[in-house]
Amino acid sequence: MEIARQIITHFQLYFIQKIEPEIIIINQDDVEVNLSTLFEREFQGQILKDSFDLSNQHFKVFISKSLKSKSHKIHYCAHQRTVKDEYVSKFLEDLKYRINIEGEEGFYFQIFVVSDYLDHNVNEARTSFHFDTDEEDEDEDFQEITLSKIRKGTLLIIEKLLNEFLVKLRQQKLEKYFPIIKEEFPNYTSVVNNNLDKVKKLPVGLSNQELDLKLYEIESQWKLEVRKKGIDLIDKEKDITQLEDYKVLYDKFLTQFNEIGQSDLARYIIHRRSVIDLLDRLIELNEDEKFANEDLVHSLFFPIRETGETVSSDKQNLWLLDERLTFNSLLASDKLFKQIDKLNSSSAKRMDLIVQQEEVFENATLFSEDKFPFESFTIVEFKKPERNDYKHGDRKKDPIKQVRTYVEEIIAGKEKKNGKQIKANRNTPFYCYIVADIMPTLENILEYESFDPTPDGLGFFRFYETKTSRAYVEVMPFQKIIKDAKQRNKILFDKLNIT
Repeated sequence: MEIARQIITHFQLYFIQKIEPEIIIINQDDVEVNLSTLFEREFQGQILKDSFDLSNQHFKVFISKSLKSKSHKIHYCAHQRTVKDEYVSKFLEDLKYRINIEGEEGFYFQIFVVSDYLDHNVNEARTSFHFDTDEEDEDEDFQEITLSKIRKGTLLIIEKLLNEFLVKLRQQKLEKYFPIIKEEFPNYTSVVNNNLDKVKKLPVGLSNQELDLKLYEIESQWKLEVRKKGIDLIDKEKDITQLEDYKVLYDKFLTQFNEIGQSDLARYIIHRRSVIDLLDRLIELNEDEKFANEDLVHSLFFPIRETGETVSSDKQNLWLLDERLTFNSLLASDKLFKQIDKLNSSSAKRMDLIVQQEEVFENATLFSEDKFPFESFTIVEFKKPERNDYKHGDRKKDPIKQVRTYVEEIIAGKEKKNGKQIKANRNTPFYCYIVADIMPTLENILEYESFDPTPDGLGFFRFYETKTSRAYVEVMPFQKIIKDAKQRNKILFDKLNIT
């Protein structure tokens, strides 16, 4: 009996189309098995079939289950033999793994496509077809039959015949993936809501990282589609004859456009939360009670040895200090003054970060831009967490003296930007941030310099005004930066349920 079943499985396309010859197997006990009868009794009920037409040609599709196959496949057949096969998962990612249903052995679906057209267009060796098997994006209105068109028709039949199974499978996937998306990837919420059919068709068994990548692919394609719709709407507006029709199209576009904005905003909020958590971990001391992440901490705020010419706004996190710093221009990090292209000062002193704030406005002509003289400068000095060797008046060990010296250097120097002189004088405000933990030696300096505590008691500040300069100096320990950043962004974190 098992031999009979194996013969049917091997030649099942003959049995499926009912063109098999009469085959009777007789064993050593003179027990006869009619293969046609056995097929009708054990196989026929599990065979699914349907058909579709393409350019006046008829194509039949049969789906069977295979216990011995290693993957789900589409077989394009001619004269009852497979000429070309393809993995189903390449086009329908639901069908990637073995199907395991309770009470049944694990199996793979085998899809057979047969047609007189395929029989008439196969080569003599039955190894390839005479029609186009490579083109993927051909004109749908063109009548020529290609493998791509046959495949599309076959996939529609697969969706139809396996609908009940696929609906159940996709629901199970969603029940698994939705909690992961809600917990770890809330920025994809809008993507899922607007592309649910694509999300349903994701492969089963994705890891969290794989799910992230798949959702990112869907999001990128969605953004591209919405942008194309926006361009089409602009073109349609030129020839619009029915205002109400245009309003419907515009409302649909605007809804999805806003959803994309929400997705991008959610991603940015999650990025901020991750940056805060990362900073919290980086400032921890190691087992030897030493701080080992100075470069990493610095780079988290702004990349070391980079300037504003090479660093985009999404690569720096100056919002940790002050939201306004996100929009500053002409940034330079961990460089000597004399190495900064945009500044011609000869000072050899290193500063961790200088930010020059610049306002840009439009002239009355409304066609050109001009640059307003620099209104303010911001200087940031980073110190190692838990550092406790500060010394008042020492240029290397007194951060207050360091930043005040920087201020005087800028005012006294001949700095230029794009060949134009940068004017900084006594009336130019300087905002100086010293990022340092308040240790006893630093606290002594702050007390000597008459600094006042910030309202939360975690930091200190003072305004300096001399004959040559005006500067606001604030000392901010890392824990204050983390606390303030969390408070400023709390309402955003709450909206996404990230704590």
